[in-house]
Amino acid sequence: MTLVKLIQLLKNDEQIVALLGGSHIYATPCTYRGNCIVYNWMPVTSDTVKTTDRLELNIITDTILDSVDIENRVKELLLTLGDEPLDSEIRNVYLNGGGNLFDEERQKNHRILYFYILKKE
Repeated sequence: MTLVKLIQLLKNDEQIVALLGGSHIYATPCTYRGNCIVYNWMPVTSDTVKTTDRLELNIITDTILDSVDIENRVKELLLTLGDEPLDSEIRNVYLNGGGNLFDEERQKNHRILYFYILKKE
């Protein structure tokens, strides 16, 4: 359920939709060739109290500046500050790692971000 909440938060954001030229947010693998965000979700840790999952976002755009603009907006929406939870289920979201690459075949920039989501079990 957490994944659905986070992806819906991104899809409903007018700034992200405008920057992408539409609500182009897809699960991996993705065959869409335009500007988009492609995501992958994986569990990291779990015990009887909490879980940590990783949301990998691959922001694919024509220019690196476009991808940085989208990254900044995604961070505004997802990152939590201090002990302030995102909602009643998601206790903490932080960014830890990522990178850039240029896809010669598609002539697109890729900005990769790794968000870690701590939630109640």
